[in-house]
Amino acid sequence: MHTLARMLLALALAAPGFAQSPAPEVALPSVTLPPELDRVLRDYERAWQARDPAGLAELFAEDGFVLATGRPPVRGRAAIRAAYAGAGGALHLRALEYATAGDVGYLLGAYAWAPAAPDDGKFTLTLARDPSGRWLIRSDMDNPNRRPAAQPAAGPNPAGSATATPTPSEATMDLGAFSISLAVKDLEASRRFYEQLGFVQFHGDAAQNWLILKNGDHVLGLFQGMFEKNILTFNPGWDQSAQPLASFTDVRELQRRLKAAGIPIVQPADETTTGPASFVLTDPDGNPILIDQHR
Repeated sequence: MHTLARMLLALALAAPGFAQSPAPEVALPSVTLPPELDRVLRDYERAWQARDPAGLAELFAEDGFVLATGRPPVRGRAAIRAAYAGAGGALHLRALEYATAGDVGYLLGAYAWAPAAPDDGKFTLTLARDPSGRWLIRSDMDNPNRRPAAQPAAGPNPAGSATATPTPSEATMDLGAFSISLAVKDLEASRRFYEQLGFVQFHGDAAQNWLILKNGDHVLGLFQGMFEKNILTFNPGWDQSAQPLASFTDVRELQRRLKAAGIPIVQPADETTTGPASFVLTDPDGNPILIDQHR
């Protein structure tokens, strides 16, 4: 049941035309780095893509900093290694400006989650050269190009870096994008009804008994004969336009918190994995809730 809803909603949210944000401004041009500085970015990419927190920490000075959005500073390789635990995936870095003077320097750049894609955010690295001549990261600070989802004032966002680490947020239950899948009796009658409420069909196939409608940021799935109950769906790591958030709470951490609170998980996620995963729970009235992370 939840697998079908997950597949169809993921397909719809990824479809062209889902995002309705203004056209992005022209990106700043990249600059070519000297090989010894370019190595810093390429090593960062490789360690991140390999989900290697120890390798990432070794790119920093022994007492280096990660200055993440909405989080206290993290200092030292051991703390950085812990902050990066469970993080990783696709990442592409490019440089916008750099300078060095003796054994110190800085690098300004941009990051994207896919090759040749528009920038998802920008970062600054301050650098220090060790006695062997190797450049190390002294501090790493990033900022997404899209405004993150609003957080309660008392609750810090998850840790991030030049690559926005998806580590747990202790004070918030940040579930990501929300949509609802309705089990309807008559697809055409439901479509006409919700169009009167301002929803517009933008994906789906009536011949296969499913449609996805959208009204602003509100997403509604209509499914005839596919499951018995309506499904509430949350997508950690996505905003309402299916764009990646720079920081988010990992689906496995959400599951751990709910289990610790005594909430039964009907179909659990494997907590030994990283990346995409999902789990299902039900509310007191038996309504299924799908927590579905795609990154």
